[in-house]
Amino acid sequence: MKTWRNWLGNVTASPHDLVTPASTSEVVDCVERASRRGERVRVVGAGYAWSPLVPVEGTLLSTARLRAVRRVDVERQQVTIEAGATVRELVDFVTAHGMSVRSPSMFMGLSVGGLLATGSHGTGLDAATFGDAVTSFELVTPDGSVRTVTDVDSPLARALLCNLGALGVVTAVTLQCRPAFNVQEVHAPADIDDVAALIPSMLAENDFVELFWMPPSRRAKFKLGNRTSRPATPVTGRRHPSAGDHFIAGLSPLFPYLAHLRPILDPLAQTVYDRIGTGVRVVSAPDFAHYNQAYPRCISSEFGIPIERAPEAWRWIHGRLRRYGDAGARPVSLIVHARFCGPSRALIAPSAGRATCHLEVLSFHGNEHRHLFGEDFDLVMRSRFDGRPHWGKEIFNPAEAASGYGDNLGVFLDLRRELDPRQRFLNPFLRDQVFGLGRRLRAAPHDRRDAQRTD
Repeated sequence: MKTWRNWLGNVTASPHDLVTPASTSEVVDCVERASRRGERVRVVGAGYAWSPLVPVEGTLLSTARLRAVRRVDVERQQVTIEAGATVRELVDFVTAHGMSVRSPSMFMGLSVGGLLATGSHGTGLDAATFGDAVTSFELVTPDGSVRTVTDVDSPLARALLCNLGALGVVTAVTLQCRPAFNVQEVHAPADIDDVAALIPSMLAENDFVELFWMPPSRRAKFKLGNRTSRPATPVTGRRHPSAGDHFIAGLSPLFPYLAHLRPILDPLAQTVYDRIGTGVRVVSAPDFAHYNQAYPRCISSEFGIPIERAPEAWRWIHGRLRRYGDAGARPVSLIVHARFCGPSRALIAPSAGRATCHLEVLSFHGNEHRHLFGEDFDLVMRSRFDGRPHWGKEIFNPAEAASGYGDNLGVFLDLRRELDPRQRFLNPFLRDQVFGLGRRLRAAPHDRRDAQRTD
């Protein structure tokens, strides 16, 4: 019996076997061996998800040794890379070849496969999820066969763009990159009462828009970007954090227990906040996208909502957190963060089929007030704003997490059942809490067929 835990330690597992195959053929061997044992299989990348997607009692398959760049085609601006490679490894490689990754995550420690599993994203109105740039998948299916999926508009490809590790093991992908470019970066402070009204004009006038607010501050910050042909100025401390960044992140476990020392802690938190940047400068696309690599011990919840609902949703968050603050509670002890992206082809990514505002709230792990707001955030984002939770972040109501996908969910589950009729690639969280396949509560017809096959 092995022990596994995610980066924060809020999710743990005790699998029968923890395997780290180094090639596609070794992945096939691991899947076939687990099948002979009658074991369930889950896949783990870098281990940074806050939600319990990974835990399994059977075989936990790590992609940590699947990191090779298999092929690069500079003329076509494409790279084929294995799923265990980190965003840092991918970005460093394509940058050296004069290319840029579409919609990469801000944090560079995540794996390529992890981004695909959770429908993760960066920032940019002309891009959606990271996976929407994939032109080809290599997939080891639950029966141990190897499939190459190249029809990006097929239902299977759309399912793989946000697959939750429930369709098999994605071992490699080919990504469509774009030529390297620079960004004019502007940091525009705004009074918190003016932010909602400013969002539409910021989206209309800029290629890239992010928004940061550290409650209970009276000021927020827009991080705006537009492509430019001007030369970039090197920026330190973004892709490679400084010793000071690591020091502040290292102290973060103490912060929730020292909340009464707000006069001391608030300036420290403000220092972290200001690391996002100030003023106007021209930076490379990676320096614009990857601006913080020293994470404190924190936990995040995020919803994707229709982009046109962003101002109203921001007003609600501001008003609700202000009321908590008036009552002496501070459930969001780090930051409220918004990113804006285009519509995704994925079946069950939060941005599926619509331009999306991704609203995220981050708190120090151990914040005793976090769940107070978390329950509110989950209910209101879903019921009032048609929100869909980010699969890799904390999910307060798993039974409703997949409720916002309509017919897309049925297509995904039908494909999943076809590939994995014995439910080998589901864990109890996905099978019972999210999809309801191990119970009959509110089961749709395709759910009941799967439930009857549960072994």
